[in-house]
Amino acid sequence: EHLAELRAGFVCRSGHPLMARAALAVSFGDLLRYPLASTPLSDEVARIMVRHFGPRADPQQAVSLRCEDVTSLIETVKASDAIFLGVIAAARAEIAAGELAELITTPPFLSGARFAFVTLAGRTEAPSMGIFRQFVAERLRD
Repeated sequence: EHLAELRAGFVCRSGHPLMARAALAVSFGDLLRYPLASTPLSDEVARIMVRHFGPRADPQQAVSLRCEDVTSLIETVKASDAIFLGVIAAARAEIAAGELAELITTPPFLSGARFAFVTLAGRTEAPSMGIFRQFVAERLRD
């Protein structure tokens, strides 16, 4: 069951050196001058990145900091010149508070992450799934 598709992109702290070029889009080469921080990315995402930005965008080489804990990645980006690569909504509160900002790239990065519920066919749904669906619908958005 499809739930949502959230935009992906690059996020840095508000005072980041690349923000001085905020009126201009930044290239992937510009991004590579700073550590990229991300969760482990799938082979499919790696192919998308390389196809979009070129061979230097392969996450195996481009990403310096990998962590499963997105909150830790966001906190690291707030306190350093590292750039977060991931779902923009993960930094929604910090962007709204002016602590972080989304970087616009050239060419524009128009990728995202798809989220879904996977259930077993023929099984009775747990009563709590309705509550969980509502919770996810309220929070899983750009």
